[in-house]
Amino acid sequence: MAEPDVDIPEEEYRSIRERLITFFRLHRRTDPEAHADEVIYRAIRRLREGAIIDPSLRAFCLGVARNVLRESFKEKELQELSKDPSDERGGEFANLSRVEQTLLLNECLHSLPPEERRLFLEYHLGDRQLLAKQRNQSPNALRIQVHRIARKVLKSVQTPLNRGESQ
Repeated sequence: MAEPDVDIPEEEYRSIRERLITFFRLHRRTDPEAHADEVIYRAIRRLREGAIIDPSLRAFCLGVARNVLRESFKEKELQELSKDPSDERGGEFANLSRVEQTLLLNECLHSLPPEERRLFLEYHLGDRQLLAKQRNQSPNALRIQVHRIARKVLKSVQTPLNRGESQ
């Protein structure tokens, strides 16, 4: 990446770059040097466009670094979402036919107590806000409760699959 022409003392440039590299290392980013160079390039470009730096160039670069860090998290999330789900832990379930998946899921849901099964299904098939009101719970408390039930379902889905692998 060619750097735009802006007069920054070399000592300040090196100091800022080292701090940026440390910043990206602390946030466990791959290739912190490339991220630091991207920040410096963007900061210099903004300076050429007439951006007002307040209070210092170092603080301005830190703000740009936070934006680059946020973008790198988004890129990582997109990569995670684009992965093939059969590569993950639940790959055995994904390898079953649609009918087998439905039968296994029904079996696991019926192993739940009736109240938990009803809540789980209403949460996923109905209006969550209304359900929270009816139960006199906050939406977050309801979400946590359903998440705990979902973990039970997942555990019971994995148990038959694991038994099938050991045979």
